[in-house]
Amino acid sequence: MLRFNPPNMGNADQCQFTDPEKRKADCVLHIQQELSDKQIELLESGAKLIEGIHSFKVNRQKRHLALLEYDANITSAKKVQTALIEIPIGDDIDSTPAPLKTELVGL
Repeated sequence: MLRFNPPNMGNADQCQFTDPEKRKADCVLHIQQELSDKQIELLESGAKLIEGIHSFKVNRQKRHLALLEYDANITSAKKVQTALIEIPIGDDIDSTPAPLKTELVGL
């Protein structure tokens, strides 16, 4: 039996038994720095390791935008944004790139 609590102030309070399709949420991230192809690949593969992320894709034509799909019962867009900063995206071992800077555009 699926349990789903009624909406509270416009937000549905979900529990672990809620259908996973109903827990999916997405948002757009604006990346505030220029990333190389290798850095984008590292970012995408690293983001998929963050708990609760279903998908993370950077738009190849508009490289400053990324679409994030996550399980709203496990994480939030803000938590994912914070975790993305921790992903090492340097071009080589000796370089220490500036931390990734992003903005949440749409929720």
